[in-house]
Amino acid sequence: MFVPTGKTRRMWIRPLIAFSALAVFGTVLWLLSDGKAPERPANYAVAGDCLENSGSFHKPVLFIVDCDSVKADYRVKSDLRYKGKCAPEQVRYEETRRGFVETTLCLSRVKH
Repeated sequence: MFVPTGKTRRMWIRPLIAFSALAVFGTVLWLLSDGKAPERPANYAVAGDCLENSGSFHKPVLFIVDCDSVKADYRVKSDLRYKGKCAPEQVRYEETRRGFVETTLCLSRVKH
């Protein structure tokens, strides 16, 4: 069996392999992320935020979006943490978890 005793000539190959693996991993993550910020659900919304409805009117799936966006469907007028009523022209949105109302929002339509 041959055992090299001198200095190896290819010291640069391991860092090159490591750098290439990191570059491939980073590229895959970038491609999967689409470069967008993660979506924030409606239960984090406060008065003044705008929401996009990805579902239907009867089964809404709401996410916070920028109010200047074309995707904005509703603007949060008030956040009812306690019992309260929305104005007649507003839409009431409730989100429940485990049988308890977690979020109640009064929404108005955004006119583009």
